[in-house]
Amino acid sequence: MNREIPTFNATLMGVSFASAEAKQFLDDAPLGTKLKLERDPTNEYDMNAIRVQPLDSLMHLGHVDRGTAADLAWWVDHDHQFTVELVAKAEGKARKHSLLITPIAA
Repeated sequence: MNREIPTFNATLMGVSFASAEAKQFLDDAPLGTKLKLERDPTNEYDMNAIRVQPLDSLMHLGHVDRGTAADLAWWVDHDHQFTVELVAKAEGKARKHSLLITPIAA
């Protein structure tokens, strides 16, 4: 079966629990900043968890929201590659920023 790889609109969750360095990175990051995904299969709260990190770092910025992660995890687990772009920034304590996750053509 040949399935079309979808594009995902996601929310970056858990930023309030991130390190001060990670919060500063996100505060300073302009819209359009490219990020990367890393599966987090040992996450005790979500078996589909996907971490979000800067392209050039292992710094943990947060996780893809649970609903999107449930749909996205299969693709990531099957070695599909995606670009991740910071498309909107939210102010306040929750800091739920918006991400656009787009498949990279093979």
